[in-house]
Amino acid sequence: MWILIADGLLQALNSVGYFAQEFADDFSTLVAGRNLGTVCEVMQVAVKRIEKWCVDHGLSVNPDKTEMALFTCKRILTGMKPILFFGKELTRTDQVKHLGIILDSKLTWKEHLQHKCKKAVALFWQYRHIVGKTWGITPKIAHWIYTTIIRPLLTHGAVVWWPRVELGVARTLLSSLQRLACLVITRAISTTPTAAIEVLTGLLPHPDCFYFLGTGSSG
Repeated sequence: MWILIADGLLQALNSVGYFAQEFADDFSTLVAGRNLGTVCEVMQVAVKRIEKWCVDHGLSVNPDKTEMALFTCKRILTGMKPILFFGKELTRTDQVKHLGIILDSKLTWKEHLQHKCKKAVALFWQYRHIVGKTWGITPKIAHWIYTTIIRPLLTHGAVVWWPRVELGVARTLLSSLQRLACLVITRAISTTPTAAIEVLTGLLPHPDCFYFLGTGSSG
């Protein structure tokens, strides 16, 4: 029932030229342009439409949970105007999380990749605590955990942010995560070459995997 109601807000915005999306009870609206002042004015009109729709349907919105981000490569911003939502000025943030993907103001994807790798490593150490040198889950189960739980968590949204892996620092980060996984799966000594244990586990190196995914998606 909520989806049927919320669809009305999407129609109210998209029908007049705004780009709006919804997932469950999370809404996002995007406005693009060359003049920052005009962009702010257009966004303010969109916000007023959202306010009116909420009032007409007897719904309330918490402005404190509403985030506003400006995506631009400009260092000096001129023409920035405040955006008011239910009488409260929205605070501009340098990054915003949307459907599990962290969008930074310059779309470098640095924060997103670091967050995902940190989360993946934390999960691996949790699984590592239930594995010993002579006891615990088998290498087959460890391989399954990595390929069906850890990697999907990491590659979520990679079709958008995969260009980040073209940087050396990102490749190093992903390679260290893959090496940790291979060591857990094979229980090899810490000095074992990464390439060797990747062959033993049949795992494609992370950077190559992302590059293949990105280039394949373009045609």
